[in-house]
This record gives sequence, structure tokens and C-alpha cells, in this order.
Amino acid sequence: MKTAILLLITLLVLPCLAIAEPVTAENINYTGRNNIVVEIALFSAKPGVAAETIIDASKAMETTITGWQGFIRRELVELGEGRWVDIVHWQDMAAAKNAEIKALKSSSCLNFFALLDETQGQMLHGSSRLIQGAAIQKASRALSSNLFLPTKRDSK
Repeated sequence: MKTAILLLITLLVLPCLAIAEPVTAENINYTGRNNIVVEIALFSAKPGVAAETIIDASKAMETTITGWQGFIRRELVELGEGRWVDIVHWQDMAAAKNAEIKALKSSSCLNFFALLDETQGQMLHGSSRLIQGAAIQKASRALSSNLFLPTKRDSK
């Protein structure tokens, strides 16, 4: 039993320690150019829509959008008073634009959009130019070199 627990700890913890990189003056900032597009959607929920409802609908989209070509990651930020920021990283602008078209045909995305106040939204696209933090820097370099970009999957 002790052997099994030690093996489990070794398999789970040691890889995490190997990825960790000490924070130094050389790796605290990453400034560079890449094709990665950051999509920022500012929106408000319709009156009466609870935060949990927004989060649940957002989670329901995960299987769909993570399967789209060029998807890297997504973060949903609650600003309070029904206001939100949805941040999505795409491999390039073409992937971001294709996702926009696909979203308008996706039932899970349309269910999410139905919760939003259509008079209070704004979508912006830009290129990431500065990433700070040792772990973020390492991940960004990997993304820039296409090591972690998703492989082509079904377009849902």
C-alpha cells in the first residue's frame, strides 16, 4: 500500500516540479511577437441572469470550442454587477474569425449568447505583446513554437 502511494505521489508531483522554473531577472518578462490572437469580449448578462447560469452555460461550450482549430485557452472573468470579460487565445486571426462564424451555428454557443444583454457587448482582437511571470513565459514560448497548439480536430 505504501509503495502504491509513493508511486502515485512520484507520478503526480515530480513532473510538476520538473516544469517549475525559478523566477529570475532573465525569465520574469517575455516580450515578443507571435501570431497568437487574444479575443476579448466585454458583455453584461441580461437582468435577472445569475452568475452561476453564465458559468454553467460557459462550461457547456467547452467541448465545442476546444475542438475548433486554433483554440488555445479561454478565461471567463466576472467584473461584478452582471458584467463579464471573456478572454480567448487563438493560434491566429483566421482561427478567431472562423470560430466567430462557427459560434453562430453552435447550439451551446447560442444558448450562452441568449443570456447576454445584446446592447452591452463589445468584442476586440489583438496580439499578445508582453507576458510576465516565469511559468507564463515558458508556456508562451511553447505556444509560439507551436508545441502546445491543438491538433486538427472535428469542427463542431
